[in-house]
Amino acid sequence: MILNLPPELVLITIRHLSIADVKQLAWSNRRIMQIVRRNRPQALNEFWLTSDMSNIFGQYSDKNKFLLDIMFKNGIFSNGFKTIIRNEEDKVRYADVDRKTLSIFRKYCLYLKKQEKSKKGAEPWMNYVSMHQSPDNDVMEEPFLALHLLIPRIDIQNLTIVNCSSDQLGSIIKVLDASCAKIDRSILHCRNAIFSSNGDERMFTNSVFLERSVATFEIATPPFISQILQMPQFRDKNWLLSEATNDQCVSMLSVREAKLIRILSGKLSIREFMAVINA
Repeated sequence: MILNLPPELVLITIRHLSIADVKQLAWSNRRIMQIVRRNRPQALNEFWLTSDMSNIFGQYSDKNKFLLDIMFKNGIFSNGFKTIIRNEEDKVRYADVDRKTLSIFRKYCLYLKKQEKSKKGAEPWMNYVSMHQSPDNDVMEEPFLALHLLIPRIDIQNLTIVNCSSDQLGSIIKVLDASCAKIDRSILHCRNAIFSSNGDERMFTNSVFLERSVATFEIATPPFISQILQMPQFRDKNWLLSEATNDQCVSMLSVREAKLIRILSGKLSIREFMAVINA
């Protein structure tokens, strides 16, 4: 049984479980709870709100800054929370600031629930921040919410990642993988994401978020597309690919396992196409 496995194998196991399953497993006994607390503490967080639909937009030139749209379960739509991905150094440097901002966001979530019960409208996030900030803190701009702290506290049913470069997408995927986020279904709508390096290929093959949550990939065709399509975890995905070269198109024609591949733009030799079809 998993309860008797060495800690290393328990860690490998929980990496492939949903956040709900990790949380349930943590309560099996004290030893498993300690392992989860040390390595996946996000799984024990309480969800502050449930989001029917959320979008992460790569609106900024900075690869670590994004806009997050959230449609809450109560039907309230919040447009454009400013979010940021901190590197390890900045997580320490801005820890107090991020905790204070997150605390205001939690109060905002409670406020939304209260407004829902009373069937009243809700103030936009920035208005709420201005009204509830410390008297000593003159906030002129909307504060950035740290994504690694925010994501584990929202039960996201549908997530779309939009208009992100490959660097931005890589940053988001790292946070989603590390946060053990609960996301039921995701779409990558990122035609600007151009992949090239071995590191990009490892990101695809090692990401639990891409394997478990993403249903549709709409991206520029990566050079390693034929290898990805033959992997079991990507066979049931939908692929909408742009900028495909002739060699990439030919290599994809020979992949029989993929569920759906749609080439949005690219080049393909008719002669080579017929040769593959008649082979």
